Amino acid sequence: MNWVRKWQSEVADAECAMRLWPTCWYGTVADPGSTCGQQYELRKIAVKLKDRVVRSIARRYSVVILRSELAALGSPAQLTRVLSNLVKNKRLVRVGLGIYAKTRLNKFTGEAATAATFEEIAAEAFRKLDIDVSHGQLARDYNAGKTTQVPMLATVDTGRRRISRRISLGSRTVTYERSSKRMPKEPQP
Repeated sequence: MNWVRKWQSEVADAECAMRLWPTCWYGTVADPGSTCGQQYELRKIAVKLKDRVVRSIARRYSVVILRSELAALGSPAQLTRVLSNLVKNKRLVRVGLGIYAKTRLNKFTGEAATAATFEEIAAEAFRKLDIDVSHGQLARDYNAGKTTQVPMLATVDTGRRRISRRISLGSRTVTYERSSKRMPKEPQP
């Protein structure tokens, strides 16, 4: 990091260097708010992995972030440290193995809360993992008007597929049920 110190020493105004630091790329830049009014030749400065991960997460539209989506940004050990720090700082919530959800500040309590409901997070996680699921039997009965009892558990039907992945958020956990119905074979002509 000697060249970084050398680059910083070339900048007459220390305040100017601090403003330029996050946007250091190849090229030349003139800082309009600088008192020195000079142009600085910028080198590509290694951006910390945490900054790259935070920027990547912020640019994503989806609420659910898979670890595999961030794997190209750094080594597995580094990524583990960065993600665990983000969870500790409540910028992300761990939903399952390799599954994280974005958080945002609740304007009423000031606490960090997930950016979507548990059901939306679970549905998006299954969609991203390419697992076909449908509503559980109780939810299907409620939606069809067969019962007025609102299902309290997040239950999904996995068809004939066996899934053991645990998806949970706080005290809520997705439970799985398998369809026992077999598809009838078509008669042979």
